[in-house]
Amino acid sequence: MAAEMMMDGIIVPRGTDFAFNYVAADSNRFRDWTRVSNVPQGEWASLPQWERNVITSRLRFLIRNNEYCAALAGAFATHMGNSTLRSKSPDKAYNDSKERLWLTWSGSCEVSGLSLAEVEDIIWTEFLCAGELFFLKLASGHVQCIPAEWIFSGTEAPDNEIQGIQYNGTGVPTGYRIGTRDRHGSLVAGKTVIPEAQVIHLYKRDRAEQLRGVPWLSAAAPAIQDIGEITAAKVMSVKAQSHLSAAIIKQGGASSFPQLGDTGNTTGTTKETGLPSKYTTLKSGALLYLEPGEDIKTISTAYQSADFEAFLLSRLRAVSATVGMPIELWLEGYRDSNYSSSRATNLAWGRKVRKTRALVEARFLQPVQLWASERARAKKQLKGDRANDGECAFGWPAIPSIDEQKETTANVEKLKNALTTYSAVYAEANLYWQDEFDQRGREAKYAAEVATREGVPVSAIIPASGTDASGIASRAPDPGIPADMPAPETAMLPPETIDKNGNSTAA
Repeated sequence: MAAEMMMDGIIVPRGTDFAFNYVAADSNRFRDWTRVSNVPQGEWASLPQWERNVITSRLRFLIRNNEYCAALAGAFATHMGNSTLRSKSPDKAYNDSKERLWLTWSGSCEVSGLSLAEVEDIIWTEFLCAGELFFLKLASGHVQCIPAEWIFSGTEAPDNEIQGIQYNGTGVPTGYRIGTRDRHGSLVAGKTVIPEAQVIHLYKRDRAEQLRGVPWLSAAAPAIQDIGEITAAKVMSVKAQSHLSAAIIKQGGASSFPQLGDTGNTTGTTKETGLPSKYTTLKSGALLYLEPGEDIKTISTAYQSADFEAFLLSRLRAVSATVGMPIELWLEGYRDSNYSSSRATNLAWGRKVRKTRALVEARFLQPVQLWASERARAKKQLKGDRANDGECAFGWPAIPSIDEQKETTANVEKLKNALTTYSAVYAEANLYWQDEFDQRGREAKYAAEVATREGVPVSAIIPASGTDASGIASRAPDPGIPADMPAPETAMLPPETIDKNGNSTAA
């Protein structure tokens, strides 16, 4: 066995430390890897506080001033949407009380008066700009949004503090140093450390040793700035086409031009003898008469537009891909895509949306609702088993499909052939199947009452519902599902085991 050697603190077998069998480990003049060390730093050292603030400030600037970045950020927040809480405990009285309390609290949950929907909109934007957001739980029962820039260490931070967060021996956060702003808007390091129990740190952790969030648009920031500069240059090129510039060519050079001092078209102070002019300005509609032997040559910028749109869209697609959002959703629409590719793109985006919403639920909404429930219980505003506090679900707006009719037809076929369940179909629309069944039942019952009172069949009131011989709804109405579809209890069985009366023929 070859003798071992120490290399930058790492023990490696001698003779195998520079094999270069992987191109990714090689460096040459065509590919610059000089900023990457062969001894990886901790994640917190890879993004120090100063660089974090620079990236975040630049992204905030781009959202305010770059039309593409503003459109992306706005569409991202819109498609992520806002949540609603539904209590799912067995105690209906508790559920009603819990939902009413949450509705009241979420109407003005932030200390400055923001609603929960407005706080969630801030979360989506902060994910893009800073990759994280902090919330301080206040004694008043409100939360306070704390931007990432406010959490940082001063010059006298202890050894267990990294970028404003203190940790115990196992790496678990124990406290947060929250800074303040002076009257000039400058940040000042906080003098006190807030206990971990009073702070919620919301961020996506996708790397080992990661202690802080990383701005989701950090990799795209250079491209966004380049796109802005290139677009501005292209606009300036177009504007320049409206101005006519020309050069007069004459043997003998500028000194042989006529004395234009008396006309006022000079490059300097007019003298009695005049001053040779190297340029003159023509008003719109003016004619310039040339002397014998003179020629005029127009000067114009080259406006190359043939591939500009294709280049711009390719760069914007790369920018959009950094957050997993299809460019069609925020810029151009599905104009150049067929149904299959558009649907695949939309499904991938749907998974991204659900994953991001789940992150916010687990690390912010659920902890906050448990905290708010406990406070309400202490004030005798919420009664019932404490175990019911965690029995809740958060609803979100449905993720739009490419073709609603095709999606509905596909769901009908799957339900007919027992390839899916009502629970799964309703979940895709962010609806709770038991609530929908209850509502359908209430609608069917009321429709039957109206039909009886008015002496008309139920189908005259709800055309989509199936009816029996008496005209009473045989099953609850379900918009988009045809009347000849098996009832829910028979839809769970393959069609060949159902006779014409809807009874199972299976052994």
